[in-house]
Amino acid sequence: MKQSCIYLLFLFFIANASAGAVTRYGVFDDAGKHLETSDQIKHGQKISLGFCFSLKVDTDETKLTLVETVVHPLITKSNGIESIGHSVPRKYPVHNKKVEGCAIYQAERAEDLVSGEWDFSISQNGIDLVNKKFRVY
Repeated sequence: MKQSCIYLLFLFFIANASAGAVTRYGVFDDAGKHLETSDQIKHGQKISLGFCFSLKVDTDETKLTLVETVVHPLITKSNGIESIGHSVPRKYPVHNKKVEGCAIYQAERAEDLVSGEWDFSISQNGIDLVNKKFRVY
């Protein structure tokens, strides 16, 4: 019985994790307009980087709180604060059991887009639903 419950939970998490899809990714302008599709980004420019997604959800709610997480190499901001990423809960509208949105990092300065791996994800209750990785070089 215990193994059956664990197996069912595993299937539930796998089903939820595969419910999301990346619809656009790469470089965006400051207004959120998609400019270029690429997961290999050259550093040295002040750009916005990220992805947009579509996610099937089984809820009757009109809004759903999801967590946007960005993990990146060490950045020292202009105010001296160091960062390796952030997680922010955001409310997304639900239309016809579907959530659509974007997770975009907007660099304040060209120096804020540092070389290395950048990992973006949208999650709920600690489970990644949509994920996109970039390499900044």
